[in-house]
Amino acid sequence: MAKVNIKIEGIPYQVESGLTILDADKKSGYEIPSLCAFNHGECSQCSCRVCLVEVKGARGLVASCVYPVNEGMEIIISSPRAVEARRASVELLLSNHNINCPQCDKNGKFEVAQPAPQFAEIYRLRYNDKAIYFPIDSIDNVTLNSNIANFATDYVLGGSALAEEMMNVDKRAMQMHKASAEELKAWKNELAKVILANPSSIVSYYIINKYIGEAPLYNPQDKEDLKMISAVANAYNTFKPTDPRTAYLVNVAISNRRRVAPVQGDTVVATEIPLLDLTLQDENGKMRQLSEVASQGKVVVLNFTVYADELSPAFNAVLLDEYKKYNKKGLEIYQIAYDYDEFQWRQAAMNLPWVTVLDSDGVNSKNLMMYNVGSLPAIFILNRKGEIVERVFEIESLSKVIAKYM
Repeated sequence: MAKVNIKIEGIPYQVESGLTILDADKKSGYEIPSLCAFNHGECSQCSCRVCLVEVKGARGLVASCVYPVNEGMEIIISSPRAVEARRASVELLLSNHNINCPQCDKNGKFEVAQPAPQFAEIYRLRYNDKAIYFPIDSIDNVTLNSNIANFATDYVLGGSALAEEMMNVDKRAMQMHKASAEELKAWKNELAKVILANPSSIVSYYIINKYIGEAPLYNPQDKEDLKMISAVANAYNTFKPTDPRTAYLVNVAISNRRRVAPVQGDTVVATEIPLLDLTLQDENGKMRQLSEVASQGKVVVLNFTVYADELSPAFNAVLLDEYKKYNKKGLEIYQIAYDYDEFQWRQAAMNLPWVTVLDSDGVNSKNLMMYNVGSLPAIFILNRKGEIVERVFEIESLSKVIAKYM
């Protein structure tokens, strides 16, 4: 059979002529979400619109299940436009589901299934003017129990920790419409723990974009709120750079950071500045001074982080690679954790070969303010003279930056 040359996500492939984009992508190792698999491969009407992709030169998004490949075609699966369109299509399928439809049993039960999304998504199940939101990450199987009379207020989500977490946020938010400023502040302090425990999670993204009435729960023009927004933006940028939400989050954080008046300590921008000392307790109960570590003529990586974040092990793996490479040549790491679960932090810290300390003051710590840390993780480089010489914003560039000072 004749072959045609195409590109998928910028990579060239040669596939059989006559294949649909969906089939060609599958044969090339890509998975485009589709509901065809749940209908024995029949999708002649391409009505679900779950498999939309972007084709360079096409006027709009195309349904990959019926659109044939042709010579020179360039297919983009993960563009923000395509991802959002697929998400909206699935949301529409859910929101238009009639709870009294023939697919439901006599107790009103029904099931909706689709392939696992490439990125975590937030879906909405709507009944009239009321809606319930829930997250789907990878192969989650989320369950929902509710009743028509109290839909969206009296319900239970289960099947995943993220779904339960989002349910708790929404139910608490219902109580905040008439809450005092003090009550709202207390709740946001609780939410800060949720965010910093896992800033790259879909729930953290959901929280910082939530509204109470017509007011944003987290206002990017508020200095304290911007810290939480920046924490999520930095985590997404570090651990999920290709997620369609990342560019939006980074833009919000950076554009509003310029508008917020600088706080005392916003001076960690000079090429070389004297050390801002820290004294914190390590996992063995010993007080460890940053100045003591920095006075030994070593290059020091100063890292502010959260061990409980789901992507923290991958982040620490990068640090470990650099530590093994340069430790005998004079590299040390001074890592400060902002975990709320001290036991969990100790268990993780015991397995790390560098200096690990805990800042029990959490997100309100003066140490974060002193180093102008608005999001975690954050990395600074100290030279052999104990001077702060650089801040590393991209984990991918860490190795190159360390090598410069060794």
